[in-house]
Amino acid sequence: MSFRKSYSVLSNLIYSMTSHLKLFAFLPFLTLLIIANTSQASMTDMQGQPAALSKYVGKGQWVVVEAWHSECGTCKDTMPELVESANSMPNTTLVGVSLDNDLKKAKGFIDSFEVNFPTLLTNINDFDSYVRKIAKKPLSGAPTYLIFSPAGKLKAMQSGNIRPTEIKAYIQRQSL
Repeated sequence: MSFRKSYSVLSNLIYSMTSHLKLFAFLPFLTLLIIANTSQASMTDMQGQPAALSKYVGKGQWVVVEAWHSECGTCKDTMPELVESANSMPNTTLVGVSLDNDLKKAKGFIDSFEVNFPTLLTNINDFDSYVRKIAKKPLSGAPTYLIFSPAGKLKAMQSGNIRPTEIKAYIQRQSL
């Protein structure tokens, strides 16, 4: 692009900007609104209603989030033990996050394993963005466990086959 053409494009842009100052005065607010909304993954509950992890996190109890996928072999292997121990972790709320982005698949998985804790539904990309925002690293597989302190601070993130006894021991060590 020639200098004259670049100058012309830049001049038109500046003119456009000055003639739309009201729009530009609004942009900082709009940017703030967009940033605020990206700290949460787009999720629904199992009834298809909008939901968020913030309903559980930072409410005075430890929160263990298990992100799973219905086609994940390790998720299928670990879910029965997690379901069995869901009520045996003191001062802890367990929340599942299905990465299926398909309500029917997620409900089928929940029913087949008799999941007895709240589960939210999202897609892998949205949850990865959420994890990158709060953990400063990408989602690296399923299942992935996020452990939040009673104050809502992310204390740990781990992917793979994690036994509930390990989670319980970690929380007990952090609570001392």
